[in-house]
Amino acid sequence: MKSLRNKVYQLLRRSEAFFKTDMVYLAKGGFWLIFVQLIGAVSAFALSVAFAHLFPKDSYGTYKYVIALSGIIGTLTLIGLGPAITQSVARGFDGALFRGFKTVLKWGVIILTLSLSLSIYYLVHHNYVLAFSLFIIGITSPLIDASSFFNSYLNGKKDFKTLSILSSIGSIFPALCLILTLFITENLFVIIFVYFISYTTILYTSYRITVSKYHPHGEEDPEMIPYAKHLTFISILNTLADQADKIIVYHYVGAVELAVYSFAIAVPLQIKGMFKSFFPLALPKFAIRSLEEIKSDVPNKTIKFLFVLVPVVILYIVVAPFIYKTFFPQYMDAVRMSQIFSLSLLAYISIIPTTILQAKKTLNSLYGSNMSIAVAKLALLFIGVKMFGLWGVIYARIAYEFVALLIAIFFLKRARETTLI
Repeated sequence: MKSLRNKVYQLLRRSEAFFKTDMVYLAKGGFWLIFVQLIGAVSAFALSVAFAHLFPKDSYGTYKYVIALSGIIGTLTLIGLGPAITQSVARGFDGALFRGFKTVLKWGVIILTLSLSLSIYYLVHHNYVLAFSLFIIGITSPLIDASSFFNSYLNGKKDFKTLSILSSIGSIFPALCLILTLFITENLFVIIFVYFISYTTILYTSYRITVSKYHPHGEEDPEMIPYAKHLTFISILNTLADQADKIIVYHYVGAVELAVYSFAIAVPLQIKGMFKSFFPLALPKFAIRSLEEIKSDVPNKTIKFLFVLVPVVILYIVVAPFIYKTFFPQYMDAVRMSQIFSLSLLAYISIIPTTILQAKKTLNSLYGSNMSIAVAKLALLFIGVKMFGLWGVIYARIAYEFVALLIAIFFLKRARETTLI
């Protein structure tokens, strides 16, 4: 085993000349991140199968709408704290975790007040599903957001093994709770309750385990909160845009169509998540390198990433009908949409310039890039749904990904390192 390990190590080191990447670091961290992504994908897939077979389409559409609504309300907290904590911890400021947790709980008062106010409004107007949903969102979202920072802290510490184990449990536990509930009842109120309570429970437990392991009472980063506020202002419009497709489909097309749309994009988004799992490895590395040095590597990494994406997209287009026929026969009308939507994966090379801008705190470029991308997405979604209905949303999502790529490249070229204090 030792001889085999040495041979693998030497092979990885030799491959660095071609890939222009620390392949040993990528292999060590990447194994765990791929592991957690696989667990998450399997959990999500099993949950999707359960929803497809056990839950009515209109109820599933409303369920997805509620989840999107919680994402929009969540923008009212410091949503930029996650990347800021990772960046601070990577530079040795262990006190970032506690400070981030306390700060988000304070900001959570805004979410609680707004959610309860909207809940009362919908209750008065006899929309009991949204009234109940907003009540649950209000009391659970602050703790969900604050607890999720264990992920950012472990990423900054490069403890990908612990991060992967906790994140895997965090995927399995809520999915298992929901699947068991679906076997018992189709009641939408119960499903929504189980979703939020299960996520609150497992995320807070993971946070406590992280605190017990590291006791993060170190120095605090004076740049963290200012940087988090910048990232929050930068990300608000983008986060709203990320949830806008579900809101638009629900209101302009309908709950059943939202269910079909959700199944159409589900598998391509899981594939996207598999690739995304590698980029937490890059953030701590980028944080300690100069911007100009990183820029010089971008063209090479981009081309090689694209050569990986193309065969994946082709393979998915071929096998998609078999996947839906076998596991989601109730949603065969989503197959063609899913095949077309998978073309958007080719533009996912935008994650490279986006990660660099975030790691290097290039605030002007981050503002310009995120705001431009969000405006483009919202505009394309509204134009698409008005002109072509549900298919228009699919076309808009594809166009948006390529527009986002061009915008990210443009702002990376203009980027300059900045300081916050």
